[in-house]
Amino acid sequence: MAPRKLVMVAMLLSGFTAPAGAVTLDFVFNDAFFSSGAGNTTPSIDTLGTSNNSGVTSIAVTSPLLNFVIEGDEAGTPTNINIANTGGLGVQGNPESGNIGLDESISFLFSPVSGFVITAVRVGLTEDDDEVENFFFNDASVPANQQSIDGSVTPDNTPVEFDATPFVSLTAVTPSLQIIGAAANDPNADLGVRIETLSVDLLEIPLPLSLLLLGSGLAGFAMLRRRERTATL
Repeated sequence: MAPRKLVMVAMLLSGFTAPAGAVTLDFVFNDAFFSSGAGNTTPSIDTLGTSNNSGVTSIAVTSPLLNFVIEGDEAGTPTNINIANTGGLGVQGNPESGNIGLDESISFLFSPVSGFVITAVRVGLTEDDDEVENFFFNDASVPANQQSIDGSVTPDNTPVEFDATPFVSLTAVTPSLQIIGAAANDPNADLGVRIETLSVDLLEIPLPLSLLLLGSGLAGFAMLRRRERTATL
């Protein structure tokens, strides 16, 4: 190929990018997941203890494409995460132990591996009885952030999936999501919600075409300059 044509091809292709890959990671918070690290993505779990009422206030999850930390909180104070026997994440509150009730929350702090970004986050939540259970994403003072599960039409322990993407700062260095309970604690009722599933969509950041292309372009420029100099002699 003539040097000038080589340069033109290199300049055109240099604006192209390699195709990006999209992937969805699904996490199911059940006993098998926490006891052995089993799950759709086979993550590694670091909890310093994983049984009910274990005193764990944070859980670190490591998977091939996404790492995240789960944190429990009650009224602004780190509190123990409860891993229910029937599945799901709650907090070890008093007296509504196991669910996410009033002034209780579970937070996810995400860290995609280099080369990937989060494009969507969905969570599946359950409630135990036939009430309408309310909760908030991120800020309980914003009415628009309130969500609800109608237990009268949803079978017990059947997750209802919510799209939490609008509440996640996807461009932040550490994107995060907080689920805040809105139900008052009641020792005689199973109030509040539990987090059963988490789904995260990732997109591979497009990278420039190979360094070979760049090298070809530079070589073409060098050859063109050499010919121009030869022509002027």
